[in-house]
Order: sequence, then structure tokens, then C-alpha cells
Amino acid sequence: MQTISNFLVSEPSSAPAQVRPGKGKNFADHAVRVLRAGARSRIRLVDCLAAAGVALPAQDASEDNESILQALARSFISQQECSRLLNSIKEALNDECYGLCAHPCRRGTFAFAVEMALRSDTLTGAVDVFFRFYGVVTEDLYFEKVVVGDDVELRVSLNQPELDPDGILCDYWLVSLHLLLSWMAGYMFPVKRVDMTLDQASLNGCLSPFLRGECRTGQTQNALVFSRKYLTLPVIRTLAELQEHLALLALGVPQWPKSSPGWSSRVRAVLRQSLSQRLHWPSQDEVCRDLGVTSQTLRRHLRSEGAIYQALSDELRRDLAIEKLCLQRMPVAEVAAQLGYAEPRSFSRAFKQWTQMSPSTYQRRREKT
Repeated sequence: MQTISNFLVSEPSSAPAQVRPGKGKNFADHAVRVLRAGARSRIRLVDCLAAAGVALPAQDASEDNESILQALARSFISQQECSRLLNSIKEALNDECYGLCAHPCRRGTFAFAVEMALRSDTLTGAVDVFFRFYGVVTEDLYFEKVVVGDDVELRVSLNQPELDPDGILCDYWLVSLHLLLSWMAGYMFPVKRVDMTLDQASLNGCLSPFLRGECRTGQTQNALVFSRKYLTLPVIRTLAELQEHLALLALGVPQWPKSSPGWSSRVRAVLRQSLSQRLHWPSQDEVCRDLGVTSQTLRRHLRSEGAIYQALSDELRRDLAIEKLCLQRMPVAEVAAQLGYAEPRSFSRAFKQWTQMSPSTYQRRREKT
């Protein structure tokens, strides 16, 4: 079985990817690029600032869009403030593409695409589902996965690039794809290269160069390039975790995985893979065997992360039980068997502790809503 442990090798061509620069990085340039695009759609930037909880210095207070943009360009704003500002633009426009495409991409599109992708076993399947989803819902964005030797290129292009002369959307998607896939796998895997159609002089305010791989400008494609082996990483996240993650994104305080996978992520990966490949919920001894450690060593590693094996197992069981009952509409007895319960009654007792209702009652209520 492939686990995250199989990927802990050095990458000579790049350092571990980390989009978040240090505290000294000024995100104002990036915010100004996006806000200027929003201003072209005639939204009031003062309302967006208020919604994001971002206050300009008193001497720069204004309700005029251009004055606000000039003031922001002179200001320092944090990554969290920048993230909240971008969300406020999407809210004001009801468009996840910031008004930079011929047709709006309604709020919630991204979340639904990720929800579909999370049903995949590996990142390969997740990428394919995610790209197919956007291919169905919009003709303005085009995603493509291209394998080149030992590498894979995730390409992003626009049907009408003239609507986005600053390259905001492609820059946004190159970063977002890496963060999304890393979050799904619980491991911030390294990027080899970022290709951008923009020239070097136009990079001010772009975030893609901070992916730490080589950044090539003036290319014919916008592409995120990394070793294809990372596409075989297992998807370890659940729908419950997605909801929590989206809530943190809206607040501008998302929790991104580390550049080396923690033991909690490795345990979750083995549990999910065993269930998807063997239709079997493994014992702790089986998990230790797959990870190549003793149970005592695993307990010590998890304790250093503030985690307990049984709690990890129960949380994942709960989330998967809800998915199987409500999305896959599996019978209670079948869910109980797949999740390693000796009999449905044991599963029902555990489920009632998690949700304060029986599996069948929970299933009926979710179907009604």
C-alpha cells in the first residue's frame, strides 16, 4: 500500500513548497490588483473593506474607489486581511472569478467541486473530478492535466484572457491548486516549477512565485509542475473537515499542512486507504505494520503532536459514517461492517454518541433537508 511515508524523499530541484511568506511580506500589492478588477465591476470598495474588517489610516479614509486603491498601495496588510478582502470581493460580486470572466462563477462552485473531488481515493482521481466539474459548469476557465516524463503539469487558461490582462485568475488558480491538493493529502508537497505567461515586469503582486519552485515567465502556458508521484498520494480529508476548512478560509485563517506530513496525517491516510482498497477497517497493529513502526513508537509520535490514535480513528469513522449514510445512502448494517464494527448495534451506539441520534434517524433527517 502506498502511504505518505513513501514520499519522504529529498527533492533536489526545489525546497518544500510554502505559499505563506514571512510576516514581512506585504500582500497589499496583490489585494490592489484584485480590488482594481472588482472596482471595474462598479462595486464599492469601502463596503468590501468594512466587510473584511480592514481599516485604512484616518488620513486615507475615503469612499472613492481610486483613492482607496492608492491608499492600499501605500499600506501594509497581513495575509489574513488580504484573504478576507478577496472573499469580500467574491461576496459583493457573487462571482468566484472576481468579474474577470465573461460569465460569473457563482459562490459555492469551488466548495461543491472540492466536495465531489473528496470522494476520490488519490489525488489523481481528485484532480480528474475537479477538472471535469469545472469543464461542465463553465466555458470561461480551462484546466488540463498533462504528464511529461516523470512530472505532471496542471495547466490553467482562460477562454477570454483579454478580460484579465493582469493575469490575476491564472495566478490565483496556480496557488489554489497546490494548496488544495496539499490540504487533501495532508502534506505540502514540493513544486518543481511554475510557468506563467506574464513577463517578469508584471509579477508585482503575484503569489505564484512564492511557491518556491523555479518561476519561469513569458511562457506559452500557465502551469504548476511537480513530480507525478505525488498524484498517487491518498486523499485523507472528509466532508466534515471541508466545512471546517472553508469556514477558516472565510476568516482568513486556514490551517495548511506542513511541508513534511505529521503522524496524524499518516495514520488517517492508512485508515482511509485500507477502507477504500480492502473494504476493511484496520486494527491499530495493522496500521503500525503499514507505517513500519511499533505501537509504542506510534503512540509516542502522536503524543508529540497532541493526538491519540483512538480519537483519530473515531473522528474519521464518524465522518465517513455520515458520508456513507447520507451521500452514498448505504444501509446501516453495511456501513457498520465496513467501519469495523462487529454488529450494527455497536455501530448505532457509537453513532448516537457522536450525533445524539440513531443512524437511521440521522439518515432520514438529512434526506428531508
